[in-house]
Amino acid sequence: MKSQIYLKTIISHVTATLLPMAVLKHSFFINDVSPDLQLTTDEKDVSAAIKKLLLDELLNTDYACIRISASVEKESLQLMVHQKGPFALPLI
Repeated sequence: MKSQIYLKTIISHVTATLLPMAVLKHSFFINDVSPDLQLTTDEKDVSAAIKKLLLDELLNTDYACIRISASVEKESLQLMVHQKGPFALPLI
């Protein structure tokens, strides 16, 4: 069922469920999504898609910072996942 959701909150919940695996992989998440970014969509579908995306990223990395950001252009959501290894410079 479609409802108004805050994307940052959804990503926070998903990353919390993946945190034990991230610890095993010596990695961590940074949620850079704006707290004001809202979507009208099915929360379960969005959560499942984000979880698959982040899980795939996590399975293919060790010792990394995984940064999640998002933007909306017209009616399209762009979700970006960046991975940086240890001692990496911050993303610009």
